[in-house]
Amino acid sequence: QTNWVFSAAASGVSAFNELANTGQDTNPGHVLFQARQNGSVNFCVDGNGSAAACGGSFLDNQVVQVEVNVVTRGCVQMMCFGYSLGGESVSCLVYEIDSVSSGHNLSDAVEWWAFQLTVQC
Repeated sequence: QTNWVFSAAASGVSAFNELANTGQDTNPGHVLFQARQNGSVNFCVDGNGSAAACGGSFLDNQVVQVEVNVVTRGCVQMMCFGYSLGGESVSCLVYEIDSVSSGHNLSDAVEWWAFQLTVQC
């Protein structure tokens, strides 16, 4: 059960990566747009491994709940590793992603950092 709860927390990071890499981040419904506008956004993961509303969404449709919190940590120039910025007009927007799972009287968490190359800092 301990491994299952940890794997469930990791699935929250996978759900974030899927959302972050799908669609246009200029769309108001996009997870990165919402995080930039509000400073943070959270969602839960459903039985399909997709983002869902919290308060009744369970990864295994019964016991284990996964909640993901995405926080914008601001722009840091030269933070995107391995990228030649070529000037000061490009920065890296940093996001902290915390995925917490709970169930079977256990809980676990996975922390993930995402970096987005941008000129809009």
